[in-house]
Amino acid sequence: MAHFFQENVSPFRSIGEANFDPDTVEAMTLAFDQARGTLGLADKDDPLSEILAHRIVEIAKLGERDAKRICELALQASTGEYEFG
Repeated sequence: MAHFFQENVSPFRSIGEANFDPDTVEAMTLAFDQARGTLGLADKDDPLSEILAHRIVEIAKLGERDAKRICELALQASTGEYEFG
């Protein structure tokens, strides 16, 4: 998996074909930080952090914009409780 992060740069501004508005990027970043904290992932370059970020992108692509809900769904996806699509 390619490195997804750069220091002090949101990983969610433009990913592949997806371009997100600033409010969505903020919600995704907050959800990412909350989910990483819940999972105890301190290193943004950890492969699990990258998987989590990709899950958050997929959730945002589906239209979710609430940071708390994005976080919840990403965590549920990590345990198999939520499937995309």
